Amino acid sequence: MKHATKKLSLVLIGAGSMGTRWAEAIVRHPRASLAGVMDTDSDKAEALASQYGVPTFASLKDIPRSSAALAACIAIPPAFSADTIYAALAVGLHVIAEKPLAKNAEELRKSVLLAQRKKLTFMAGYNYRHFPHIRKAHELVEKGEIGSVMFIRARHGASGRPGYEHDWRHRKSLSGGGVLIDQAVHTIDLARWFLGEPKKIRGTLTTNFWKSGVEDNAFVHLETASRQIASLHASWTEWKPKFSFEIFGTEGYIIAEGISQYRQEERLIIAKRPADFLGSHVKEKTITFSKSKPKNSLADELTEFVSAIRESRVPHPSGQDALEILKIIDHIYKQS
Repeated sequence: MKHATKKLSLVLIGAGSMGTRWAEAIVRHPRASLAGVMDTDSDKAEALASQYGVPTFASLKDIPRSSAALAACIAIPPAFSADTIYAALAVGLHVIAEKPLAKNAEELRKSVLLAQRKKLTFMAGYNYRHFPHIRKAHELVEKGEIGSVMFIRARHGASGRPGYEHDWRHRKSLSGGGVLIDQAVHTIDLARWFLGEPKKIRGTLTTNFWKSGVEDNAFVHLETASRQIASLHASWTEWKPKFSFEIFGTEGYIIAEGISQYRQEERLIIAKRPADFLGSHVKEKTITFSKSKPKNSLADELTEFVSAIRESRVPHPSGQDALEILKIIDHIYKQS
């Protein structure tokens, strides 16, 4: 399929807070355009569509066959995401969908197979891979700047808000679970990106504060076949929001700190192991990134999506990546 000069036209499915962010990212992107908006809440859909002068659609079947829409951007709760992804692929649309894409692996599996069969691009919306300090860290690790990676230690947490226990994220029928499937999925995705597929998976889930029936803290231990380990903690009771992703190698370490969506400075700390092993001789180099708005990572995601379609290749991360993450999530829920 040739799209070398045309903009990729996308139908946005989901007019909530995440859909609103995606709409802005799409209309601002030089290689994409917004074809229309869909949402079960027609008022929300109409409000967002009118903001950008595009139509609303009640269903995928309502999109005119002459429409230039070639893709769907899906940003809806997990309870509805899997079926919507499948429906979009079934009518021939390339798909980019917000994490976690489904409540469990079984729901998502048929969409991965359908995309492969129809030769459609299917991308998972794990935008943390596109944060500048994370991308730089991955580049340095790939270059061998800290030797062989031994382990990863990550902490990621937010505080919630008054009445948070009544949010849809606390309703398992809509979300599939608590902080594990909502927030820990990001660090699990990053751990797989840096280390590869885990062979051993363990997790402990606790409900310490919100008492809503889903976990508010998740402790995850992943181990690869070569004994590289990722120790991950995700929390809804981190009263001061935190993001820390530490990568320790045989020759040094890299630490990515801060996250733009928490209005924190994103920075990368790089250090080499001194020849004499004395901690006092460790010299850290800090690279500071601007407090860019979260939409920037969505723009970079969209660039990857458009490029993958034009180059007829698998996007990073793919629907298959999302499926593997959900297998890990399923394992921990079953274990707990």
